[in-house]
Amino acid sequence: MRVRGVLFFRVYFAHPLFSIDPSDYSPATEIDSPFPLQYECVCLHISLESLELLSDPSFPPGSAQFREHAESQPPPFRELARIRSSDPLDSLTLVEHTGLPFLAFVQKPNKIVIKDLTHDAISTLKCEPYEPMADLVHICFIFAYSFTHRESQEQTICRMHIFPEQHQILVIRSVPPPLPGPDATPVYLFEMYDTPDYGKIISSQAVDRYTMDNRHIVEFYISDANLVNHNDESIQPTLHAAQGPPPPISIFCRTIEPNGLHHFILWPQHFYVPAGITSVETSLYFYTLSNMISQSRHDSDDVICCVLPGSSRSLIYTISADDRRATPSLIELRRYVSPETQPFEYPEPQKEDTSDIMKERKRVPFNIYSTLELPRNLAKTLRNHGITAVAWDEGLGRVCIAASEDSTIHILDFSQVSKL
Repeated sequence: MRVRGVLFFRVYFAHPLFSIDPSDYSPATEIDSPFPLQYECVCLHISLESLELLSDPSFPPGSAQFREHAESQPPPFRELARIRSSDPLDSLTLVEHTGLPFLAFVQKPNKIVIKDLTHDAISTLKCEPYEPMADLVHICFIFAYSFTHRESQEQTICRMHIFPEQHQILVIRSVPPPLPGPDATPVYLFEMYDTPDYGKIISSQAVDRYTMDNRHIVEFYISDANLVNHNDESIQPTLHAAQGPPPPISIFCRTIEPNGLHHFILWPQHFYVPAGITSVETSLYFYTLSNMISQSRHDSDDVICCVLPGSSRSLIYTISADDRRATPSLIELRRYVSPETQPFEYPEPQKEDTSDIMKERKRVPFNIYSTLELPRNLAKTLRNHGITAVAWDEGLGRVCIAASEDSTIHILDFSQVSKL
């Protein structure tokens, strides 16, 4: 099977206030709400058959015949789950395991909730506080209580990604700096946790960890593994790409002070399982943080880079750092190719003749970025009215993009450009 669903979050005041927009106080704004907020996660299911009936070309969209035809059909959406919380929700995702669909999301600050959409069972993982500065606390005892207290209260999950086949969850958390100061930055933890047993509520420490600091990160983007489900009845499992190893996972970190991006790749580790008395030798792949490798880092000055991540090819669009609207003006659309997964040879390393010690630099490709040219009228519309939605199909090299106050979805084919 293949899961087809619509997932979204809602935020609203516990008691309706018609004069205030609750979206102005979402977690992304980092502005405290003057009144208590409620958060809601909704999962809807729609079949492809329903979409095909509603998109019958014999009924022109917007016509009376189309409306009559649509109203004669049964409701296309079926609600699978609706979860309410007084804590902010994040990282909404839909995964398959053993042929069954699961809904997963982060419940701030430190919980991951996994719901079986077939049998309604809920599993919960609570990430235990990490104390990386224990030795520093002993030296700087005057800060010991405040540091330990803040750690237990403020270690927050920023993003998570589930690997259902290996029964683990990648979690990215931020830890407040132990000592205050203008140059102090949080410590970011990239961690692997074992998935909680079905229907259980557990508290756990990470089984693997990678730490990073010396920068201020405000957003993380993680690509999908796009692993093939063997219960899939479509043509996908028979394709050549589905027979090889799983793709790498891209992790983009969007920084401020300065604005920029730092890109990492998480490579799968290859294992051989020897043959047993009743089994043959098998080959397995496992994602591990020991294979997390930095790819590139750049500053973007006065623009913000928003990422639609892919395992090897990603889409990046830039907006002004001063544009706070929900539909910001689009400045530029670019494709990014991961340095270690490019099809062409890297340029030869440059050598400085003035140096007494000749060191060979790491080969960095010159074509990891490429600007995508938009049709002139579309570029003008996105610049004047703002961008409201965008999707990127890495495999086909196609972009679906929509402007504010526009019901048209523009589909652009950049399949040749993204191979440059």
